[in-house]
Amino acid sequence: MMTNGALHAIDWHSQRGLSFLQIGLRRIHQLCYLRVPLRPLASLPRANPSPATASLKKQLALFTRIEFARVIVF
Repeated sequence: MMTNGALHAIDWHSQRGLSFLQIGLRRIHQLCYLRVPLRPLASLPRANPSPATASLKKQLALFTRIEFARVIVF
C-alpha cells in the first residue's frame, strides 16, 4: 500500500489525473530506478476508491453536488 506522500509524488493532480495502471507502472519504474526490491503483488480492489481531493472544501463540493437527469413525460 502506498502512502499519500508516495502517491502524491507519482500523481500530483488534485483529482486523480492518472489511471491505476499508469500509477502502478510509474511506481514500479520509480522503485526499479531506486533499486528497491519489489514486494509481492496483491489483488486489485473490487471497487474504485473515492476520488482524491486537495481540500475539505473541494471534497464537500464533490460529495454534495446535485446531478440532474433528463425527464421525459409521455
